[in-house]
Amino acid sequence: MRTAENMASVETEIEVRCALRALQELPPPPAGTRRLLDVLRDESVDLRDVAEAVEEVPPVAARLVGLAGSAYFGSRSPVRSVEDAIVRVLGLKFTRSVALGIALSGLFDARGCSAFDMGRYWGSALGTAAVARALSGRGGVQDIDAEAAYLCGLLHNLGLLALVHVAASEVDGALRQADGAPPPALAVAMRERLGTDHWAAGAWVARRWQLPPAVAWVMEHYHDADYCGEDWQMVVLVGESARWWRWRGASGDTVPCLDRLGMDAAAVARLIERAEPALDAVGELTRMMSAGP
Repeated sequence: MRTAENMASVETEIEVRCALRALQELPPPPAGTRRLLDVLRDESVDLRDVAEAVEEVPPVAARLVGLAGSAYFGSRSPVRSVEDAIVRVLGLKFTRSVALGIALSGLFDARGCSAFDMGRYWGSALGTAAVARALSGRGGVQDIDAEAAYLCGLLHNLGLLALVHVAASEVDGALRQADGAPPPALAVAMRERLGTDHWAAGAWVARRWQLPPAVAWVMEHYHDADYCGEDWQMVVLVGESARWWRWRGASGDTVPCLDRLGMDAAAVARLIERAEPALDAVGELTRMMSAGP
């Protein structure tokens, strides 16, 4: 005889299977977004191609023009087009990373999960990206391109957004259960409810949509400070950036630990100090990104 408890358990199992199937069967992005992703992945792409590809995805175009015309960027005259936004205000490198982040996040619907905070999501993404960029390239970890680090930081937690999209109620419960606890608590709660976590989900999405390999490895392993696999330097950099950003202000004088990447604390502290204006600007950028077009 089936009890109410057994029925509830069966229903939950069915919901979980449906959610995982929905994740594994995510359709490819719409044609316009696919073209934009292809263009943004091309390291040699020129400004005109980026502008044309962005214009084919109106939500991304509207958000970029809105960002460029905001008080934060201090444009002295109205921004009249995507190309104008890129040339006169944003720059090609910033546009490539942010347009990709906007395009990918826009494919997921988070409205069914009341515990999910879009502002917190973008704050973590933009903050991690800013720290990772500050600590890479010239003066930082020279084996890591600064703009690639920014992109990996910006997308590192996209798996959470993907799971919110396919399993809003289960993720809602996991977020409430793990609220205020260190990051592993959320992954544990996710696995209890879904049989997977946002780290694995991010890697799945990245590979399915053919994002740069380093992005997938970062999504899957950024939480593991001892990771030694593919693209380990980028994974370590973004992971340390994410951890430090999460506790920024509550961590005293500590800085991201990049010992494994050959940088001592004094060198890291100098880079963080130099990047303070960019880090302080994350809050304003977060408000603009969270507000929508």
